[in-house]
Amino acid sequence: MRLPILSAILGILAFLPINFYPAGFVWLAPLFIFFLKEKSFWRLILGAVLFRLIFSLGTVYFTLEPILWIFSILIFLGLPASIFLVKKFVGLPTLIFLPFLWTFFDHLEATYSLLPTPIMAAGNAFGSSPFAGLAGLGGLISLTFFAALINALIVFLIFPPEMSLPWAEKTKPLNFKFLALYIFFIIAVVFGAWRISEFQLRKNASVYNKLENSLKIAVLSTNEKLDVQSFNEIQNKLTEGEKFDLIVFPENVLDKSFGIDFYQDLAKKLNTNFIATFATFRNGKRYNSSVLFNKKGEVVDISDKNRLTFAGEYWPFNGWTPFYMKWLGKTNPNIQDYAVFDVQNSYSRGERKI
Repeated sequence: MRLPILSAILGILAFLPINFYPAGFVWLAPLFIFFLKEKSFWRLILGAVLFRLIFSLGTVYFTLEPILWIFSILIFLGLPASIFLVKKFVGLPTLIFLPFLWTFFDHLEATYSLLPTPIMAAGNAFGSSPFAGLAGLGGLISLTFFAALINALIVFLIFPPEMSLPWAEKTKPLNFKFLALYIFFIIAVVFGAWRISEFQLRKNASVYNKLENSLKIAVLSTNEKLDVQSFNEIQNKLTEGEKFDLIVFPENVLDKSFGIDFYQDLAKKLNTNFIATFATFRNGKRYNSSVLFNKKGEVVDISDKNRLTFAGEYWPFNGWTPFYMKWLGKTNPNIQDYAVFDVQNSYSRGERKI
């Protein structure tokens, strides 16, 4: 099980805030080798679970919740199960399928787990790299496939028996000419991907620069709720400073005592279009809503959150609260209004819209 652990550690390095994106080229290789060499179904499952747990603890530790993580890992286990079936029933080498299988299940888990986590999809290792432009071809899926493909090509060098390469048999010497050509091929793929990325980024910049109309937007960023004094200081800066076409406030930045009338008056004072996110009640249902006000303080449109946060914004188990949540609620008063503690605090799912 050392290979899945090594892969998880390399993955954590690839996702560090310091942007160590070169690790994205190799972090999946140990796991892929494990998948290719391991013949036991249950050891494949155990290795995948071990990898996902360690990798998650090092990247999205802030989402740690047992039910959520178990459900997420169950989705990911479709990957080792599929690899086992490919080995058993498909005549082609397993390595050919790995980039496609990884991309499918990585995206499936990131999109449909109880708490969607695209932030830990393999392609995000290249999100702030020269290869980011590949996302212009197919979004995050393109970047994830690129990451899985390069890692699979590297495994192709390390684990040649899987592919029956010229140097696969121990009785034959290494075919250095073929090896050199293959390394050149990997470099060519990386270089080609970089050039495609550069082209996409330049094209996007060209389209952006040719836009006839533009908006000047101010977005307030804060980790804490604002008190009256802090908010008044911000309001004065927004009123006295340059004019914006749109001002955006983060979710629940103000206390619940600030109602919709307050936001309407604020839009008038700031003389600008204004978006605020807070709880709204309509037709007997509670929504987590982003409300757009115009300069007159009129409500232009409302967008209700569609993908709700598990435990915090919805809880499907009615009055049952896990023991660890009860303990967290006692030690952290900031989460006591979560849906897991009182289903009356749950939000309803809104329609998808822009």
